[in-house]
Amino acid sequence: MLAYQIWLILGLVLLILELFIPTLICLALGLGFISTSLFSYFNVSFLIQVMVFGLFELLFIVGFLPKIKKKLFKTNVEVSNVGRLLNLTAIVTKPIKGSIIAGEVKIEGEYWKATSTTEDEIPEQSLVKIIKVDSSIVIVEKIN
Repeated sequence: MLAYQIWLILGLVLLILELFIPTLICLALGLGFISTSLFSYFNVSFLIQVMVFGLFELLFIVGFLPKIKKKLFKTNVEVSNVGRLLNLTAIVTKPIKGSIIAGEVKIEGEYWKATSTTEDEIPEQSLVKIIKVDSSIVIVEKIN
């Protein structure tokens, strides 16, 4: 078996392995082996083949892998912790008089200023659901 065939077979095996173990390392190694097989086809020395493999690996792992990971494995990171308040239930501690005059709600032991999604007044001790967080004011709707 010729050297370029060995490089090519190793590359294809790693690309197939990437389908089962999606870490992107097998992809980078597989592409490095395949790239090296192209150089090996022209009967360059083994030392140059190894150097080409190292160069391509450096290029793939340092250059392309972080960009690919960023696009494939996007995470939904909250800008702040207030995003976790959405859809929680709170109790009204000071009446909420519509969307303009803020009242107060207690959410997990903390007090927040609150306005309503409607113009109806929400009396004390009512249960409300957090719909939106706008700066330091939560916008709520009454739970019936």
